[in-house]
Amino acid sequence: MGMEDIHDRLLEDWGKAGCPSPKEIQANAAVSHATASKYLGGHIKTLDSLKRLVEYLGGDVEWYGKEWAKAHVPSVQAYAVESPGPVGDRSYKAVQLDILEVLQEIRDDVRKLAGEPRKADS
Repeated sequence: MGMEDIHDRLLEDWGKAGCPSPKEIQANAAVSHATASKYLGGHIKTLDSLKRLVEYLGGDVEWYGKEWAKAHVPSVQAYAVESPGPVGDRSYKAVQLDILEVLQEIRDDVRKLAGEPRKADS
């Protein structure tokens, strides 16, 4: 799941709420009409505003929080780059592997918080 899935679900919740206008959302939620319009258009910037919008629409705020966290955990593979040379007394590859291990632990922790099994467990 990613931000596209969050946007799709937001549109579903918006439809279930009767498709209130951005001005109507502003009047009833702590979200500006401009922010509501941007978020409904797929330009979702902050979790705080998203949660306020979802709460007004009657959506599952907890689901959005979990999906937001998963969508914002960097991909471990994004950090796999070519070695530019040694780092101190260690090779760049050794440092890179340490970093990747820490990133995987962080990703596992986020999945655990989101209620998903670790990759090794699945």
